[in-house]
Amino acid sequence: MIQRARAQVRRLPRPREWVGRWVRSGDLARLLGTGAGYALSWLVPRRLDGAASRLQAAVVMRAKPGQRRHLERAIEHYLGLAPAQAASVVREHYWMRGEKNWLRVRGLRDRRAIPRVEVEGIEHLHRAIEAGRGVILWRMGFGSTLWAQAACWQAGHPLVQLSHQSHGATSYSRLGVGSVAGLYVRPELPYLAERVIIPRRKSLAYLQTLIQRLAQDNAIVAFRAELTSRQSSRTTLFGEPFELANGAPSLAWKTGATLLTAAALRDGPMRYRLVIDAPVEVDRSMPRKEAMACAVDEFARRLEARAREHPADWMGWYRRGLP
Repeated sequence: MIQRARAQVRRLPRPREWVGRWVRSGDLARLLGTGAGYALSWLVPRRLDGAASRLQAAVVMRAKPGQRRHLERAIEHYLGLAPAQAASVVREHYWMRGEKNWLRVRGLRDRRAIPRVEVEGIEHLHRAIEAGRGVILWRMGFGSTLWAQAACWQAGHPLVQLSHQSHGATSYSRLGVGSVAGLYVRPELPYLAERVIIPRRKSLAYLQTLIQRLAQDNAIVAFRAELTSRQSSRTTLFGEPFELANGAPSLAWKTGATLLTAAALRDGPMRYRLVIDAPVEVDRSMPRKEAMACAVDEFARRLEARAREHPADWMGWYRRGLP
């Protein structure tokens, strides 16, 4: 009886565990940065958005010299660029990041913060919609999610966006999920038909929601490909092993929806373009795992080609290891 009673007593969390549940330093820093940016957005007129984002980029570059050096070395190694060329690409990368962060903060109070985003390959999207089985937009990690969402909304095709519960936060702490993630997604919501959330717990109910949207509404469901996932397939990128979430091709195999790859690119100061590629073939006559593996290999091939063409826009350099 005594042992059973002891077993039923809930273990009290240690102070560090308790703090970790409520707040993490990364989330606190993002919340403070968002608050400061929001205050500045009231003072800075829209015509100075470019200058404000450049200033933010310069501050980040100076504050994180180790990160900047890692990016330069990764770009030198994988693209074979000279140090001066890699440094130039990294400067462009930080300018891109500065713009997307500034426009997201500006978007907290002004939908007009996102300028017109051109869409290249819109015919692929139109043909996929005409097929009538729904569309899966498998987005590469270039530019900003917000640019892709705004581009589709401006073209008259708002997205059903799949995202994690902690999207925009650095952890699942109460502060991260309750405040940081909530502020991060607020500028996205006006451009979306619906946001479908992947919960932290292992519930797969969101998949049934996506299947219904594709089958019944012929919706456009957007996936971000280069994220961690419960299920992934191994492929190669730049000649090295690479794990890629396979949820998008798996859903396409199950539903028959058209699978399109896409990337949001920066063409210059405050000028953006969403590139939608031709469909990725998902052969439903093949076993599911084989069909997913073929689709993942094709995605990796397209991703590497685009990273070589637009290295300053790719966020994946942060996760590339160095020899």
